[in-house]
Amino acid sequence: MKAGAGRNATNATLNRYKRLLGRQGEVKWGPDYRAATKSSRGEAPIDSGAGTMPAPRLGRDLHALAWPEKVAASFALYRSPFEVHDQHVFYPSPIQHPLAYHPHHRAQLWPMTDGTFGIAEQLGLAKWHPKAWEALAPQKPATDRLADPEGPDGRWVIGAWLGDFLLYLNESSPLAYILFWSVKKDAADQGKPGGRLMRRLSARAIEREQVRGQVCAAYAEQLGSRVVEFNLNDVPRTLQTNMVCLCRAQPAKVDLPRTAATELSQAFAEGVGKDIPARDIARQLLSASDELAQAKSLLEIAVWERSVRVDLHQPVLWNRPLLPERIDLLVEFAHLYRK
Repeated sequence: MKAGAGRNATNATLNRYKRLLGRQGEVKWGPDYRAATKSSRGEAPIDSGAGTMPAPRLGRDLHALAWPEKVAASFALYRSPFEVHDQHVFYPSPIQHPLAYHPHHRAQLWPMTDGTFGIAEQLGLAKWHPKAWEALAPQKPATDRLADPEGPDGRWVIGAWLGDFLLYLNESSPLAYILFWSVKKDAADQGKPGGRLMRRLSARAIEREQVRGQVCAAYAEQLGSRVVEFNLNDVPRTLQTNMVCLCRAQPAKVDLPRTAATELSQAFAEGVGKDIPARDIARQLLSASDELAQAKSLLEIAVWERSVRVDLHQPVLWNRPLLPERIDLLVEFAHLYRK
């Protein structure tokens, strides 16, 4: 890549690459994991509807940069993965399978990837790989293989592509596997650049995104995995809303006695398909208004945890009867989770 006018415009890009790789310089787990890009102001795209989705079992929240990612996060967590890496980097340098760094799986033999830069080089596509100009003092020559020296005044530093969600499924060793989720609004958007209209129509941006897809697919294949396309428009709107709302309800604390909570959860399950609102089921067992509020939270948790099976394609309402499940979502959307 030739140095030129782009040098003066890459400081922000260089800082972003350093932030991405700095946060994920090591493969970490649970509460220690840090999303490469956060859903906060200044990092998420403007007016994107970015936010976090609670993942209590992971000990942290997942960062979603737009509504489609919030829906995808809820579907990812519904499958009860033992880990999800949100806003993860595709490492540019050679690196082992991420589970080679997991405390319970590191003893297994795992494959290795050449890294996106190495793969791009092999495919003759290195010119499209993310990079940013870094000015250097004359006494600091560039010696890094992943840097492209352009002269004594600086070098091109290799950056990284960002992925949406990396799911870790089937915790039992040696059956654990990973899936890379690519989240878009529509299937037609897969492999195309996002952002402003001018960028979406740019021939250069389109080609760069196609290269990204090709390289990242090869990266996943080297790790014995695949890239799964999660398309928002494949999920009916009511189901989108239900999944996000139920996921967000999970951190709620239910302060009912254990016996009362067990009886109520069982009553909800037995009340599915009967002509009685969930609220009235709770009223039969509880009296105080604060206990009823607790009961509503208990219902949302029980539906999410699949101990109360309802039709999630229909609104799940507190003051309406609970409709029986027509199809298990993990069956309906099995293609999202298949190894």
